[in-house]
Amino acid sequence: MSKIELEKANVPSSPEGKPQVKEAEATTKKIGFFEMYCFVSNLDRFFMVLGAICSTAEVTCMPLFALFFGDVPNTFNADSGADGFVDSASKLALKFVYVGIGAFVTGYVGYASWMTVGEKASIEIRKQYFKSLLQQEIAF
Repeated sequence: MSKIELEKANVPSSPEGKPQVKEAEATTKKIGFFEMYCFVSNLDRFFMVLGAICSTAEVTCMPLFALFFGDVPNTFNADSGADGFVDSASKLALKFVYVGIGAFVTGYVGYASWMTVGEKASIEIRKQYFKSLLQQEIAF
């Protein structure tokens, strides 16, 4: 472009005669925490609540393990005899097994429900983005 064409276009030029084009600043709209979940359905909200409850239940298993582990010295009570020792040790072992099974089940359900919600939300966001791309002008 010549200098005359630049002046007619009202585009400021540099001393070298090259046009100075101001880059549009990218404005990003910040959204709130709860606005991130605008693409989820009611079923997804149920899975989010279920995942939060199961994750909380899984976290409580470690203090239960510590509480049951504190009962281990009581099983070595010399007054109970051999049969009493076996009974108390087997009850304590069952408690550990039950808490372990509970931790596994609640951990799995919590992880699976959050993964499901995340995958479905990301698919919906991608669909909306693609839809908005198709609605723009080709020259854009």
